[in-house]
Amino acid sequence: YLFQNESPFPLWKKTIRKVVLPGFLTLTLWHYFYDYVINGIPFSESHVFSLRGTLSFLLSVFTLKETEVYWYLSAYIWVILAYPVLKGFVDYLAVEPKREQRFLLLSFALLIFNDIAQNRLFDFGFSGIGILLPSALFVIWGHLFRKNLFRIQNQRAVWIAALLFVLCMALRFPLDPIYERTGLSGYVTYWFNSPGLICTICLCIIGCNLFQKKTSYPTAEKLLPFVNRYTFPIYLLHPIYIRIAWRYGWFSRLYELLYVNGHGIIYSVILILITCLFFFITALITAVILQKAADVLFSLPPKARNRSVSEGK
Repeated sequence: YLFQNESPFPLWKKTIRKVVLPGFLTLTLWHYFYDYVINGIPFSESHVFSLRGTLSFLLSVFTLKETEVYWYLSAYIWVILAYPVLKGFVDYLAVEPKREQRFLLLSFALLIFNDIAQNRLFDFGFSGIGILLPSALFVIWGHLFRKNLFRIQNQRAVWIAALLFVLCMALRFPLDPIYERTGLSGYVTYWFNSPGLICTICLCIIGCNLFQKKTSYPTAEKLLPFVNRYTFPIYLLHPIYIRIAWRYGWFSRLYELLYVNGHGIIYSVILILITCLFFFITALITAVILQKAADVLFSLPPKARNRSVSEGK
């Protein structure tokens, strides 16, 4: 729905309010509490409170050079900043259907060449043009996918997409050593390549077909809008809980428990399901509590709000 916006200014304003401010607040709190929570270093001894530590953190945030799981924030903000240019390009493609077809073929071919060249062709990364180029490419692919959604709304498409997803995920693993040699983490390997693009489209096909009929999955219809409201807070919070779990040995105890009762593929699947479900539910509960608290706080009259904040202090 990105390119339905006619003017970039409401989009930029909404991005600052819904993405930039929550993201910056989360990164700031995690930056200052990390040493205490994870490493057990008292606040008085932590270097993060020094002027140098603070300036280094602010520089990494404002230059959008985040290389951990929060790389998505950098990608999203770069795309939104470049929206006027991307909108103009999408409008240019829409003039003639053959332009869209040529774009799809050429962009996918360039991704394949970049994979063959071990990411030396475009040097995909986490900042600047290295993250803007693949992110913009994927966004435009998503726009064209939605535009032609009616062509793939059938059960046959779901089975084909599921098979392609499994095959392309398998193809992704040989690319791991390629991106490891470039010094980049696995986040780029997952999506910024040709198998990753196919996996993304397959997930969209499966999702759009499963939930295209209102009467097919009534429970999901009620659950999805609720979860959808908290997807971004879940994204911000789940890495924090994962780090805390590693710090206090939760994973080790879980591995020991499951290893006693099983091993192999079944063991791995159970482990992944348990950990994903646990961190998803934990982050969701936290997000709901924080959202409810914010709703209550900002629904108060200004005087009552100030009194509530002062009492909390």
